[in-house]
Amino acid sequence: MFEATSGNEALRAVSARRPDIIVLDLGLPDVDGQELLPAIRGVSDAVLIVLSVRDAQQEKIAALDAGADDYLTKPFDFAELAARLRANRRKGLSTPNPAILECGDLALDDAAHRVTWNGSNVRLTPKEFDLLKELMRYPDKVVSHAHLLEKLWGHVHSDETAYLRVYIQRLRRKLIEVGASKYLIDSEPAVGYRLNTSGHL
Repeated sequence: MFEATSGNEALRAVSARRPDIIVLDLGLPDVDGQELLPAIRGVSDAVLIVLSVRDAQQEKIAALDAGADDYLTKPFDFAELAARLRANRRKGLSTPNPAILECGDLALDDAAHRVTWNGSNVRLTPKEFDLLKELMRYPDKVVSHAHLLEKLWGHVHSDETAYLRVYIQRLRRKLIEVGASKYLIDSEPAVGYRLNTSGHL
């Protein structure tokens, strides 16, 4: 475990030490944490939890869209932060599932934590990877908002569909960048999302 006291120091430390989990306070002395997020994401795929006094929904969405995996508003209960850290640690220490999921040109190798579209690598954050894996487990079936929120974030965010919307948008964008159809992931309004096996045709 290590601590950085400024944004620039944090970025250097993340690049050099490659942590598994990053807890980022947006209130930094030298740079706005929102501006630092994309830079951290450019050098690390670690689980990234944001802390901030900013509780406006647009601030949370902006942080998630910039690469954060979770957002905790100050003042917060340290027990809740510890629980979220433990949950992510359990995910990182769990025995990898060797299964390879395939859906047309889309393939997900759980053991290697690798996603490809028609042979091209798709770089995903841990949460994006887990979201795609859950959708690929139920091809052509609608997976409910509640199921996805519970599976990825637990009961803490069980009613925050804005989290899902941000991650689905990011996932779609990254898949489109490597040639996937924008219809690969369909939305069922007020219900959930579907990985459409005909969406790659």
